[in-house]
Amino acid sequence: MNILRKSLLTQLVSAFSALSLLTISVVAYSAYTRARESLQTEVFARLNVAVSLKEFELNQWFESQRQEAVFLARSPIVIRTVGAMLPSAQPIPSPADPELAAQTNALTDYFNTVLEIKPNIQGIDILRNGIVILSTDASQTGIYKGLGNPTTYFEPNQTNAIPNIYISPITQQPTITFATPIVDENNERKAVLAITLSLDAIDQLIRERTGLGETGETYLVQRINDRSVFLSGNQSEAASAVPSPESTASNEASPSVSAIPSPIDTLELAPGASGEGIDAAMIGINSESLYKNYNGDPVIGVYKWLNGNNVALFAELSQKEAFRPAVQLAWQIFAIGLGSAGILVAVVYLIARQIVRPVLVITDTAAAIEDGEFELSALDAVTVRSDEIGQLARIFQNMAKQVYQREQRLKRQVAELTIEIDQTRKEQQVAEITETDYFKELTQKAKDLRNRRNA
Repeated sequence: MNILRKSLLTQLVSAFSALSLLTISVVAYSAYTRARESLQTEVFARLNVAVSLKEFELNQWFESQRQEAVFLARSPIVIRTVGAMLPSAQPIPSPADPELAAQTNALTDYFNTVLEIKPNIQGIDILRNGIVILSTDASQTGIYKGLGNPTTYFEPNQTNAIPNIYISPITQQPTITFATPIVDENNERKAVLAITLSLDAIDQLIRERTGLGETGETYLVQRINDRSVFLSGNQSEAASAVPSPESTASNEASPSVSAIPSPIDTLELAPGASGEGIDAAMIGINSESLYKNYNGDPVIGVYKWLNGNNVALFAELSQKEAFRPAVQLAWQIFAIGLGSAGILVAVVYLIARQIVRPVLVITDTAAAIEDGEFELSALDAVTVRSDEIGQLARIFQNMAKQVYQREQRLKRQVAELTIEIDQTRKEQQVAEITETDYFKELTQKAKDLRNRRNA
């Protein structure tokens, strides 16, 4: 009977527990889904703000550098010195003139001062017919540098000059060269001034992730020589510490030259890890979605192709961090629901015991009847109930009484049949004895003896 008790209680409690867990799970999942949708909208809004802010700052930086090039090209010392350097049609002026040498030295000092004040500018060149006639790097003098790719040439009044980012053969770093004409008082072009810019400021500007959480990241990517290359961000920072074999070999050959890191190979995205966002942005698609980034990590991101700057801008946040509040909310709801369900299960167990107890009384009585014991007094406490269990007990009690009476009648009938069977058996046995030849012979002999005695 203990097994029956455990089984009945287990069925009731298990059914309620399963229903409670199902309800709690559905509520927790629904809360998680709604919270995730709300968080996704909020994160997209935050990332869009970050992208817009970075785009604005990037545009401002490029514009300020273009204005810097125009300002230098219009400087009186530049115009005066270039006019003195180019009285003839010779591409490179002769430094034999002491006055001209003094002017060029003064201009070189001026340019060096600019380099000290403007850390973004790596070098300043003056070109005529594509040939460098004056440079802050003396080794560049006399070298041909065309005004096409990779140089970004623009007129002073041009507002839509799209910068061309390239890998510098000197520093092996992403670089921009802005070039603008140097004109005299008659607005006649005498030469071209070119400034080579470092992208360190852009890198710092883009990597600043204020408001993007612990895993938030913004970075720039551009196609250079048919390769997707990081221009800024944590990936480029890590890659910039890895020197290329070419630079290492050249440094070994020239001990006086400091080691220059070469991130060309390390900045290039691996073919299988470019990421959905990068692939889309590289073909000019602007969007916001959930995807895997260049490391294969699930992120929620916003990407935009900046036509005016010829780069793709990304703002991403790991999905784990973005949806962490939704997960925490779901677990809290599940834990609270589980605790409440535990209390309810205990209450249900107590109620189930009260429900099961009269059923167990009926079951115990049925087992006793099976063993031949018809003690029905235990059902009296159950028959007084007005519910279905009380009705069942009363019916069962009446049935048990009828079974008892029927059993008693059967016992009496069996006893009577037993007596009759015994009497019949005795008669059959006597008949069997009297019908034998031996008995008949004895009877005849007894009869003959009686006749002789009477005679």
